[in-house]
Amino acid sequence: MRRSAIAVGLITLLAAFANGTALAGNLLSFKFVMQQSCIFSQAGFTDEFDIIGGGNLNPITVIGSIDLDIGSGLAFEVDQAILQSAVGPPPPGSPPAGTGQFPVQLYVSQCIFDFHLSSDLSFTIAHKGHSCHSTGQNGPNKGVTFTNVGGKVAGQFSPEFESFVGGTAADKLTLVETVLLPDGNPAGQRICATTMQGVRVISNRK
Repeated sequence: MRRSAIAVGLITLLAAFANGTALAGNLLSFKFVMQQSCIFSQAGFTDEFDIIGGGNLNPITVIGSIDLDIGSGLAFEVDQAILQSAVGPPPPGSPPAGTGQFPVQLYVSQCIFDFHLSSDLSFTIAHKGHSCHSTGQNGPNKGVTFTNVGGKVAGQFSPEFESFVGGTAADKLTLVETVLLPDGNPAGQRICATTMQGVRVISNRK
């Protein structure tokens, strides 16, 4: 599609928000899949992103829904995540029923992000003053809610806002996420390489 058509589409969408026709019932809603490879360190990272102490590499698959509100500049996300971790030798005396390592952990999350859309239909989604709350569904973190602060995704919409692609923004100021325990104390930090794809969900489409 030509650039002029892209511009018309964006102007029409922004005008709808300005006229109050794209409120709560007419948000831009997407289903998405996100793949992450995250390095977690309890002691954190240096300014040059060298790891302090030991750490874990965790592949994570996330599926969910995200609503983008251009009028308020906010994004609202709910998702389910599968986190994987390396498995070592069974600890001495481990029962036959399990070794207590839990190489697969399940989480459900509710998040609010800052959302910014540019005239070329590129966008960013960032934590900034908001956060993401993830609750463990199995293993030692079952029922425990962690809060992630930081991180930023940059992406691009298709011309008609039918889909988007995104990934970790190469921004030194937002690359490191802080993971907080339920009492607000830090559990550690993580750096994630992220790819994300979404497809628009339109209700009652004719």
